[in-house]
Amino acid sequence: MLIISAAMQKSGSGYLYNLLNDLLVAAGNDDARDIKKRCQLEGIMQQHNNNIGPMHLKKLLRLWVVSLKESKFAVKTHSRPTWGAKILNTAGLIKIIYCYRDPRDVLLSAMDHGKKSLDQGIQDNFIHMTEFDTALRHVKGWVEIWKQYHAIPGVFMVKYEELMNNPLATMQTISHFLSLSLDEPTIQSILWKYSQKNPDGNRTGLHLNKAVIARYLNEMNDEQNKKVTDTLANALKEMEYL
Repeated sequence: MLIISAAMQKSGSGYLYNLLNDLLVAAGNDDARDIKKRCQLEGIMQQHNNNIGPMHLKKLLRLWVVSLKESKFAVKTHSRPTWGAKILNTAGLIKIIYCYRDPRDVLLSAMDHGKKSLDQGIQDNFIHMTEFDTALRHVKGWVEIWKQYHAIPGVFMVKYEELMNNPLATMQTISHFLSLSLDEPTIQSILWKYSQKNPDGNRTGLHLNKAVIARYLNEMNDEQNKKVTDTLANALKEMEYL
């Protein structure tokens, strides 16, 4: 079984992916990073969090075959769901988890990321999102991707806010979705490993910035708040943020 850990940008995707990988390992599966190395998948599963980018059918089939030969494992993506991913999901060959966040907070986090990248001389997509209006245009595109995942039967939708406020219950539900038999202490130990409250916690690949919920209330002025809320009103209602 291949697990797709998909997410809206700036929605705790790195944090969730590492939790998922550790859940799978705790349930007796191999670490996805070991599978990547053993099966020479570095060209597909990129960077620490095994981001696969666009979900082309050929790519997904190759990873699915590996999951049959090796063990159940997860990969990460921010890309929109392709017809190939939908077919494999409908056939029960893959499972998809999609994490999303209040787009107003996503916008602010994207701007922060862009400014940080510029300060550090890093060339990435976020350097073009340091201005409010530009960031809003990108967030509108990410919301459209959310709509596509939301419309797919069987996709497990995870709210960032629920993951951060009640991580144990969220991960227990995800564990059940993935048919993993894990007790509460095991899940708690995995959560503690990556907890911001843990002074010895593992921060590698988490990509958590401020990790503040509803920060837009304090960090957007009235004009900005009205503009983004008006622009994304329908989506915010569908997401139950309005």
